Amino acid sequence: MYSHFFKRLIDFIIAFFALAIVWPILLLISIWLHFANKGAGIFFLQERPGKDEKIFKIIKFKTMTDERGTDGNLLPDKERLTKVGKFVRSTSIDELPQLINVLKGDMALIGPRPLLVRYLPYYTKCEKKRHFVRPGITGLAQVNGRNNLDWNTKLEMDVHYVENLTFCLDLKIIYLTIYKVIKREGVVVDKKENYLDIEREKLTRKKMKVIITGACAVSARSVLRSLKMSPLFESTEFVGWDMCNLLYGVYEGIFDRIYKVPAVSDVSYRAVVEDILNKEKPDAVIVVPEVEVLYWSEYTFDVPYIVPP
Repeated sequence: MYSHFFKRLIDFIIAFFALAIVWPILLLISIWLHFANKGAGIFFLQERPGKDEKIFKIIKFKTMTDERGTDGNLLPDKERLTKVGKFVRSTSIDELPQLINVLKGDMALIGPRPLLVRYLPYYTKCEKKRHFVRPGITGLAQVNGRNNLDWNTKLEMDVHYVENLTFCLDLKIIYLTIYKVIKREGVVVDKKENYLDIEREKLTRKKMKVIITGACAVSARSVLRSLKMSPLFESTEFVGWDMCNLLYGVYEGIFDRIYKVPAVSDVSYRAVVEDILNKEKPDAVIVVPEVEVLYWSEYTFDVPYIVPP
């Protein structure tokens, strides 16, 4: 009964009277930000998913300028964040315009924070429950660490709130919110944000495995360095093999694993290579030494191979 009727009624009444009381403060902050932001505007509007993933525009005070570098791109957030903006963020005053969102019915006073629209495909089935209720100005995660929590913990707390929503829980969150705002706990105003979609893409991205032959050769190590410098191969596991007796110890820290193989002229070469391929199951083999290139071009293996230019 509370979550379906009284919660919305209480939110509307509190938001209405809160705006009636604090509007002089909001006006003063607006004037202050107008000059501090160097004409970049007072309010920050951004689309966010609300209840049932319905998109709305969240309203916040704008705390950064729109200054750009010589390349035409916006400067880093840390350089655009003004002193006034830092104060407004640290005191959570930047959230006050969201009382308008509460009046409109887009948000509640208490609930999971509305996150970016682009995060929607990255929630698990359980985490999607956070959209069963209206998002809030403050929530369970905000009073239990806020910026210092990892994504999994934040989203777990959001779901816990939805599954255990009561009037008493809302009262507890309101009390803790006021306490933490006064103490300024859990707020890191210039912390670099870790984006949920980027983090989860890295976790779900298939880890590639590449074998580089002739690991002792300078050309092979040059290929390895080039691949490691590319962001496309940041999750790749590199395995090496060579006929060199100095392979172990010298190159142990360069490759994830290394193997010693017999010379191509040795009758056991193919058997040893096939054992390694069956064990490692690589996505590709980069064949570097010319003598092995000739062998691989004549005697095929059941794995794609590449000869670097």
